[in-house]
Amino acid sequence: MHKKGWVKGGVVAVPTNFSGGRFKKLKTSYKKKYSVKYLAKKGIRPTEPFTESKAYLLKTKNSTHDDIWMGGRNFRVLTKYNHSTSYGMAIHLIAEAVKSVD
Repeated sequence: MHKKGWVKGGVVAVPTNFSGGRFKKLKTSYKKKYSVKYLAKKGIRPTEPFTESKAYLLKTKNSTHDDIWMGGRNFRVLTKYNHSTSYGMAIHLIAEAVKSVD
């Protein structure tokens, strides 16, 4: 992972304040970055600390709504192995759950 650009302690992904149904305001992708200031102007803000100036806007779909996340550089590293937002989010969420088991 470090050879691909992983930064120890760096941001992977954090949830945003988006709530509601389906998100269609902006393009979501692990390939497209937005400045955090631009996202804030569009009403999208992280609900946890996000220390990078640019973010990937990520969408995960549930049966009733979309969850919107802000992804950091480490998220992009995850998707270099498997080119899928769903894969990157699954790995991130599993890693977070394992860390919280202690």
